[in-house]
Amino acid sequence: MQISDDFRIGTFRRSMHENHLIQRAKLGRCLERGYTLRPGTTFGHKNVTCDGGTAAALKFSPLNARIKSASPESLEKDFVRMNRAALKAGVISPTGQKQFRALNDFRLSPPSRDVKQRTTIPENMTFGKPSRPKSPIYEVIEHKFQKNWLIERKNQDQRLAQQRDEELNIARKKLQGTLTTALRSTRSKNPDDKINEPQWKMRRFKSAGPKINSFRTRSAKERSVHFFEEAKHTQLGNHNRGIIAPAKS
Repeated sequence: MQISDDFRIGTFRRSMHENHLIQRAKLGRCLERGYTLRPGTTFGHKNVTCDGGTAAALKFSPLNARIKSASPESLEKDFVRMNRAALKAGVISPTGQKQFRALNDFRLSPPSRDVKQRTTIPENMTFGKPSRPKSPIYEVIEHKFQKNWLIERKNQDQRLAQQRDEELNIARKKLQGTLTTALRSTRSKNPDDKINEPQWKMRRFKSAGPKINSFRTRSAKERSVHFFEEAKHTQLGNHNRGIIAPAKS
């Protein structure tokens, strides 16, 4: 025996449609939970306003009759004004304030209806944006606008190149005073302008010959002397053997 989806044990009652605990959804469909309504039930809010209907809508009424002034009962109470009046009257206790508010009723003033005045527009006033002036035809034929644009771009490139060179010069001036920068700033442009001066010696050793040779070869001594002659302008001291002088900007 096959059991179907709507198989129930016991008698079938109409209340089973209202009890959601025993309802089952159909195969492939969701469970529909609805409530039975009384016959003649309508949806929406009931309109109880009696405004006269279509006849009153078609009938013309004066403006003063349509604008209804706010009645004092519809306005909210002005508690600030009541508290100020009670304080002036000397009423401080809660019971006295309750009696004072029952005898004196102060309401807020109705909102003001400010009618905006229409701005008067002159008769000869025109709206919109002015039209663009026409370009002379001979300037268009001669490609004057193109030439002006090219000249402007060329001037802009020159200004950028000049600005780039100025920034590069400023960056070079901010270099640290190393031996290389000192040699470059003090080096003579003409390498032939060298003065062959003898090495400095004390007076008592001028006539004495060399006894100790600290160089392995003569070429090593010549290279050392040559380097000292080139680098002595960058060192401080009486005999150019001190610290390295800062680079000159």
